[in-house]
Amino acid sequence: RSSQSVVGTVESSRTIVATNAVYSVNSGAFPGPVEIQNGGTLRTTGGTLTFGSNVLVAVGGRWLAEPSGQTIVVNGVVTNLGFHQRALGNAEFRTGGFDTGFVARLG
Repeated sequence: RSSQSVVGTVESSRTIVATNAVYSVNSGAFPGPVEIQNGGTLRTTGGTLTFGSNVLVAVGGRWLAEPSGQTIVVNGVVTNLGFHQRALGNAEFRTGGFDTGFVARLG
């Protein structure tokens, strides 16, 4: 597990950005699903990026899209499933006692 950079197409059935890894991409294509695990970072730095399937950002995972005139095309679903799992595991949320500040308090 290490940090990598790529320009071009990632020819894999699935891409996983693991814990403590930073994956920097400029003008790339991911034909399969992408998963950003807790502690992993996907940094998109420019050009055109195409995601052919779903992008899952886990709790603690980060997708940093640097504002450099890039185009991002997602042909699947971008989900923050990890956040939803965390919210559902929170007693305040489950009992309906939350308010508009809930998300900020949950972090």
